[in-house]
Amino acid sequence: MNSPQEDRAPTGSLAGTLLMVFGGLIATLSGLCTGGVAVIFLPQESTPGTMSSLFTMMMIFGGLPFLVGAILFIAGRNMVRSAREPKAASPPSEPV
Repeated sequence: MNSPQEDRAPTGSLAGTLLMVFGGLIATLSGLCTGGVAVIFLPQESTPGTMSSLFTMMMIFGGLPFLVGAILFIAGRNMVRSAREPKAASPPSEPV
């Protein structure tokens, strides 16, 4: 019988952890940067046209990296969870 430690995939856990770290960093830093731009520039912009163009620019340059970081984080979390689950033992094959 295999021990529970032998049934786990350490590479999936490591790769998933790395994806979570990098995805979290990307999402956090791009979110902070977008928030900083909003705090600095939104009080200065008063016309609806300039506010909508600023919002569009913030979503393109801040929202897309945040979305990529969030997707990487979720993919890494799923990899870690699947690596922690013990694999089902396959039934022994019968000799022919």
